[in-house]
Amino acid sequence: MKAKTQIGFTVEDTRSYECPVSCVAQRSADLVYVITGMEKLKDYAGVTASLGELPGAMADAIRLISNEANAIDGARAEAQERHSNA
Repeated sequence: MKAKTQIGFTVEDTRSYECPVSCVAQRSADLVYVITGMEKLKDYAGVTASLGELPGAMADAIRLISNEANAIDGARAEAQERHSNA
């Protein structure tokens, strides 16, 4: 049996002035959307199903509730920061 040879390399100057989000393929973005939706279902409704197994109105309601909860949390954190800096 022949031993595998390891090859190493260095890449010089890997900086990019482009937003990394632009490198994300649409398929990856869609997958993130599906996984995030599943997490929201679990967190807000206790459901461990995929979005495709629920009525669309229920999935939309869970997304809206989650988005509003995130907005409230963000506003609360911002208010606390302003209060602590005052």
